[in-house]
Amino acid sequence: MTYDEILLETYTENIAELEDERVGMTYYKGFDGEIIEKYVTCKRPNCICHYGYPHGPNKYFRHREGGRWVELYLGKKLVDEYVTKVESNKRIREIERELKSIRKSLSEVRARLGLDDENVSYEQLRLKIDPD
Repeated sequence: MTYDEILLETYTENIAELEDERVGMTYYKGFDGEIIEKYVTCKRPNCICHYGYPHGPNKYFRHREGGRWVELYLGKKLVDEYVTKVESNKRIREIERELKSIRKSLSEVRARLGLDDENVSYEQLRLKIDPD
């Protein structure tokens, strides 16, 4: 088995695993952003936060809206919901980037092996190269 054949098999398996993982995930519209923590100073003039002891850390959902960053304060009741949905969307984007990269590498390997037909499976290739 040549190195390119091993790569072909590996890339094909990796794509199948990532696609299986992606199928089981849910994309949440409106939750493309990040969860941040920050310390804040309130509007009360005599509060201790004005003397170097700010409130926090408080969690915020930060996302882009119309080309600018918007932050939404997350109270204790909303944090878990937002964290779950933001992490799900983040993982989906990671999977899609990985799939794009692996598919590009796979097409390069297929070209080196002379497999122009994308529908040829690894098993068919193996039988073609090594018929016993």
